[in-house]
Amino acid sequence: MLFVLGIVDLYAEEVSVLHQNHKTVIIDSLKLRENELPKGYKFGKDIFCKNIQPAMLYKEHNLYGALIGEAIKKDFQSISNENGDAGSILYFQFKKRVEESGKEFIKGLIWGENSQPTKQHPESIEFFEDVMVIWCFEQGSLIYKLSREKILLYLEMQTK
Repeated sequence: MLFVLGIVDLYAEEVSVLHQNHKTVIIDSLKLRENELPKGYKFGKDIFCKNIQPAMLYKEHNLYGALIGEAIKKDFQSISNENGDAGSILYFQFKKRVEESGKEFIKGLIWGENSQPTKQHPESIEFFEDVMVIWCFEQGSLIYKLSREKILLYLEMQTK
């Protein structure tokens, strides 16, 4: 089953900034660009998630503010190819770093009681300072690998 949240503004008017080791990181720099997509992949305009939990978190993130902190920006990218590698990358920037209890809440919300990815809930979640990224793709997705690698390289460059 695939959940489509609907058309959401892809680009916010304001530029959102996070701080990593006292250096400025622009959240939009973490996103994949069209020229970085593998051949046959394209961007979509709707959020595509295998499960409803990540889509609802994106849509209603303010409901969880007391548990995870205040989100000051959110954005997403939906990417697919003709072979079925499809999903969304959800980006959240918070006012401050998400506490461990908030991270555990998110993992439980997305993955259930196992608090780790399963075949039924394959999403990947990572926290980078005050940014949370949720990849709503099957495990082993090429897009997940490319996106995560880009984020890690970008953050590594910012700390040098």
